[in-house]
Amino acid sequence: ILLHEPTIVPLLMGLVSCMALIKLGSFKREKYEKISDFFQIENFSFRYPKSTNNVLNNVSIDIRLGETVGLVAKNGGGKTTLITALLNGKKNTAFCFQEDCFWESLTVKDHLNFFAFQLVEADKGRVDELLAMLSLVECLDQQSSSLSGGQKRRFSFLLAFIRAEFDPRVSALVLDEATSGVD
Repeated sequence: ILLHEPTIVPLLMGLVSCMALIKLGSFKREKYEKISDFFQIENFSFRYPKSTNNVLNNVSIDIRLGETVGLVAKNGGGKTTLITALLNGKKNTAFCFQEDCFWESLTVKDHLNFFAFQLVEADKGRVDELLAMLSLVECLDQQSSSLSGGQKRRFSFLLAFIRAEFDPRVSALVLDEATSGVD
């Protein structure tokens, strides 16, 4: 099922664990007005190895800048596969993958120093605001390997969101089951 922005907010409340969300262009939209049809795929089909049935069959999708689109399906329904196909070759996208990707020996603060203040020039006040909003302030000195599952998911979301908000090259934020396991 594909859902566009007006329907997405109520749906997020109940089905977040089975959703992938793609948000395009709301970060620094004025820079990307010349781009159209950012994500587009036509007649895409996919079958898992050793399966006799397609999990995706002739799927076509066209997502334009400024749109938010949610993909809802059961587990194994092809959401991540479709996202992977849509993102093929796209470099100006911030991701929050299903799996957390951290250096286990680094602290939350170390990750932020690298991702928020070296790779992009994030506003420290805004980062502090997001840390508080996501209940991560008390985790700053913890190694990422010691975070709870929910804290890891919130931190993964934070890093993707920081990149989307502060990296001028990014025009899309892709969340693949970003709130799975979050209390």
